[in-house]
Amino acid sequence: MVTAKTAQPPRTAASRWTARAIYLGAFVVICSYLNSINVRIHSRPVANTQARFFTLKPGQLHTSVLTALETARASGYSSPENTTLLFQTLVDQLVADHPDAHFNTDFTNRDEWVFNNAGNAMGAMFLLHASITEYLILFGTAVGTGGHSGRHTADDFFYILQGRQTAYEAGALQKEVYLPGEVHHMKRGVVKHYTMDPESWAMEYAQGELAETKVVLETDARLDPAHAAFRLRGHDLLDA
Repeated sequence: MVTAKTAQPPRTAASRWTARAIYLGAFVVICSYLNSINVRIHSRPVANTQARFFTLKPGQLHTSVLTALETARASGYSSPENTTLLFQTLVDQLVADHPDAHFNTDFTNRDEWVFNNAGNAMGAMFLLHASITEYLILFGTAVGTGGHSGRHTADDFFYILQGRQTAYEAGALQKEVYLPGEVHHMKRGVVKHYTMDPESWAMEYAQGELAETKVVLETDARLDPAHAAFRLRGHDLLDA
């Protein structure tokens, strides 16, 4: 015996708006929780928050960078001829210094690199490590770039590996200059105009709410932004 299926009544405008309100409410709750991470970072001693929310620490990463630079120079590194040697030394140092973190080390695979267009600046990036509260990338340019830093909800640490970065805030009349081994700390909410010289490379670490950062979606933005390709890197985002 065949029974007729009962037709489902069409969704009303009210029900659609109710569903949207629920989704929006859930999004606001998630963002509020993620932002509370930043609040707790700035209102409590760092030692009490970093172990809970972060695998990596800015000071320890700086030590890793300085050690890698020294080791690479002792091994014959010279800029910019041996950038691969510098990257390999740095990756090895990160793995040795931070055993609790998972790192993507295949930086010689060009398929793992993508272009990132943001604030009129274009550079290449390689994702080393990521979770919902932090990310670590190699970022730089072979030909030079510059633009708007963006206003981010996470603290950003730029560890210069090779070349030079300059920056300034609106109202500043002299530029800031950052050279290999130095750290450019972009505090959350700060906006700057920055430049990177040709063949300049850095390791960038962001710590805090990452909902608006490039770690969630890697953007291989070609010259026509309308054809930007997005690759969700779930296996890197959901680092254990």
